[in-house]
Amino acid sequence: MTSLRQTRLEKILNAPHIAFTHKGINVADNMGEGEPHMCEERIQRDVKVRADLQAIPLVDPEEVLFTDGCCYRHPTEGLKAAYAVVRWTSKGFEEVLTGKVTGKESAQLAEPQAMIAALEWSEGKRVNIYTDSAYVVGAIQVELSQWIRVGFLTAAKTPIKHEKDMKRLAEALMKPAEVAVVKCRGYDKADTVVAKGNQEAKSAAKEAAWYTAQYIMMQTERTVYDLLPTCDVNVLIKEQQKASPHELTVWRERGATESEGIWRSPDGRPVLPPGLIASMLQEDHWLTHRGKTQMQRYLTHWWHPFLPAMIENYIRECRTCTEYNVTPTVKPYERKFPLPRMPGQEIVIDYTDMIERVNRYWYLLVAVDTYTGWPEAIPAKKEDAKTVIKFLINQYIPMHGFPKTVRSDNDTHFKNKDLQEAEAALGLKYAFGTVYNPQSQGKVERMNQSIKGKIGKVCAQTKLSWVEALPFTVH
Repeated sequence: MTSLRQTRLEKILNAPHIAFTHKGINVADNMGEGEPHMCEERIQRDVKVRADLQAIPLVDPEEVLFTDGCCYRHPTEGLKAAYAVVRWTSKGFEEVLTGKVTGKESAQLAEPQAMIAALEWSEGKRVNIYTDSAYVVGAIQVELSQWIRVGFLTAAKTPIKHEKDMKRLAEALMKPAEVAVVKCRGYDKADTVVAKGNQEAKSAAKEAAWYTAQYIMMQTERTVYDLLPTCDVNVLIKEQQKASPHELTVWRERGATESEGIWRSPDGRPVLPPGLIASMLQEDHWLTHRGKTQMQRYLTHWWHPFLPAMIENYIRECRTCTEYNVTPTVKPYERKFPLPRMPGQEIVIDYTDMIERVNRYWYLLVAVDTYTGWPEAIPAKKEDAKTVIKFLINQYIPMHGFPKTVRSDNDTHFKNKDLQEAEAALGLKYAFGTVYNPQSQGKVERMNQSIKGKIGKVCAQTKLSWVEALPFTVH
């Protein structure tokens, strides 16, 4: 029922001239007794396709079967689908039958056809049939009886999907003497008969569909580095002997000594020779891109007077680390603004968010004279340049005269073309504070805090809005 139709019916039924009455008739009193029956037996007959259909395995069955279907997309021939039925015996598993799906091939169609083949093969026998398809088990145990009752039609009076195969499935369910259709887990790695049987049926279905596993080879663009060979005593001595006289002099000055042909640090660690420095840093850093501290920890068994600096420089030049490491924002050096020598020479302006909206006013525009500290403030609906222009022309300049310099932060509403043109027409010089350094606007930032604190106190005492309390706090 649409909302429009419901509204019209309510209008009719709720009309004032219509009254509803009843005579106390109980609907149940007019119901017939019906045919005497056992509810459990009736439910079993109505819900299931056959009354003895089981969902748990039968005890001592004649046959134990496993079914599965397979569907994959062939590179040139399109979809390929097949099914298989596998039987378990005391000697192991054996393939009973296989088949290919024709027509509109899909895994959803292969599974019911595998179950149909297993049921037809089990005619007159007591059989347990295992499948990992929830679609097939749900159709057999729940939905098939409902489809039979409504003629295999949907609520829209259209045929259900796979109508012909579902009709065959309903007929095939009647052929075994006793049957249990059991749902098992797919791709179960347990060491049980059910898990192994499901895997056998899956492999047989893939073989029937001529499925071959495909592997994707991925190649990285980055260089793959080989591990360094073992650095024994002979290699170390050979590499240290290649050091230049200047290098040896630096080692001596930093306390290194030579003993038995090996240069060692004052604490006994071997000196890292120049020929191994690049390889050692590369091997320690390239895979996980360790940081400076962690690299020093992993190379702590080596000694070199400039090893920390070399590690830091290697990380700084690493392209991957440059792209992904979080670096602090570079701040410019702090400088001092020239102090004004008289009132009205320079003002600092800024917007502050008042959080609570009052009559479409969200923000407070504050201007402070840097020499006297005198504040002026007005409520603002937007943080834009037009409000700043109106504030200067209509309020600040008529009361205090033309300031020589107007200073603000680097927000877009202050770096506006219209504002700059208006200030140029008025003969005002505009200056901006230091980027990423709010301390350069400390005069107005501190005034914002003071005004908001006073407004909060006035509002708490008088129950006024912050717009109404503003005149009491500024002057």
